[in-house]
Amino acid sequence: MPEEPEFEEMEQIPWSALAARTPNPMIRIGWVIAATVAAVVVGIVVARGLLSGDEGTQVTLPAPVAVATTAAVQAQSVTTDAAAAPEPDLYSEADLMAVAPEVEATLAVMRAEWFVRDFFTVDGDQALADRMAELVGPIQMPQPGTGGAAYVEWTRAFAVDATTPGRYEVSVAYRLLQSSGEAGFSRNPVRAVVVTIGVDADGAMTIVDLPAPASLPATLPIDNARGEVATPPADVVAAALESAGMVGPDPAVLAATRDVSGWRVVVAVGDPSGLRWPIAVRVDS
Repeated sequence: MPEEPEFEEMEQIPWSALAARTPNPMIRIGWVIAATVAAVVVGIVVARGLLSGDEGTQVTLPAPVAVATTAAVQAQSVTTDAAAAPEPDLYSEADLMAVAPEVEATLAVMRAEWFVRDFFTVDGDQALADRMAELVGPIQMPQPGTGGAAYVEWTRAFAVDATTPGRYEVSVAYRLLQSSGEAGFSRNPVRAVVVTIGVDADGAMTIVDLPAPASLPATLPIDNARGEVATPPADVVAAALESAGMVGPDPAVLAATRDVSGWRVVVAVGDPSGLRWPIAVRVDS
């Protein structure tokens, strides 16, 4: 009677026994991977034995599979964190708190116009005179008492020059209204001064010096010789009078010229006092 082939018996090991009970999840994962690899290897050995039925068959086991331990995982994590170190800050706290140059220039213009308005105003307001004395130092300021007074009608900055960081020379045009005794007020010609303003990193402003004389920008006279003198048609006259009526009452056409772009109509407008001013109205042809 032929002998029964011998088979290798494998005990069934509960799956839960292969996984180590440890509070560290990385170690548990490592044991699970190792148990899975071992089960695969054993399965291959058993399958080959069943198929060949030869006791002397040599089975070559696959190379062992490396399982990452908790220490290796942690070392790799540290290496990755070190390689991905955060970049240094591009801006310091002082940079973030500093006033932008364009904002500095705006502050300098505002302060220069304000200073010119108060500096040239002499109206008997002692509080204003005291504030000016605090800004410019122990300098003899214009004082009322001789019957005269001065008011600044308007101011307008027309140039800003950044001489050094945080320091600006602002050119300001202004017109002064002056009175002497009972003669009433009269307008002075438009003049200009340069005011030097300092602006620090926090936006605080300093009057660096007294106003200095400055030249006004050149202004050319109006060029009235535009196009060919012609008599405008009724629809052009009506459009010009309607537009001029937004400026003043009783508009009246004084002259008109025409070029390739259309009509230029000069219209006189008035006001309740009876004064009249010429204005130019453009009407497309």
